[in-house]
Amino acid sequence: MDAFGLPRALGQFERDRFIFANKSFLRATGLKSSEISCLALSAVTKFHFESVRAVQPGKLTPIVVRSLNRNLSIGGHVAFSREGLAYLMIPFVPDIDRDFEMGKAVGLETERQRVSAYLHERLAPELLAIAFSLEAVRDQLEQLKHSAEPKLKEVCRNLTELLHPVREELLNPVPFAGSSQAKHVRQNDGSNPP
Repeated sequence: MDAFGLPRALGQFERDRFIFANKSFLRATGLKSSEISCLALSAVTKFHFESVRAVQPGKLTPIVVRSLNRNLSIGGHVAFSREGLAYLMIPFVPDIDRDFEMGKAVGLETERQRVSAYLHERLAPELLAIAFSLEAVRDQLEQLKHSAEPKLKEVCRNLTELLHPVREELLNPVPFAGSSQAKHVRQNDGSNPP
């Protein structure tokens, strides 16, 4: 099964158990050979068929295999034998390199900046306008000695407390933990030596 290095595994479908997995399958899923025999097929693999009766021996059925150490899903196929064995096959999964990790970090940082811009340009001003309006109503109620004034004062205080961390984040954003900027900051402040 390991002659070509392609990720393959063998399991008993009825018992929901793995029998064997080659090194490539173990590497792709992040499992160890000692773990695979104790693990249910359904814990790692999602089978895509309408019912168990729809399974036909020798016919390929789509599957999705979870990679536990990479937090990703890998599409593949399973073929069933007449004896109820499931032959799981997933395409070759290359090791994730630095370029992939950098691209992922850049994408996450771009998304963080987009959300930050939305908060700064659209949401924060709207929330501030609401806070000022509530404060004006509260002042009027206070002058009239209305019984709702203390409750409105509490609402204004809660809104102000909610806005304070948002304002701080917008003025002093912390770089995404995986970004090169964050690593540079940690290296320069001595918290993470190079």
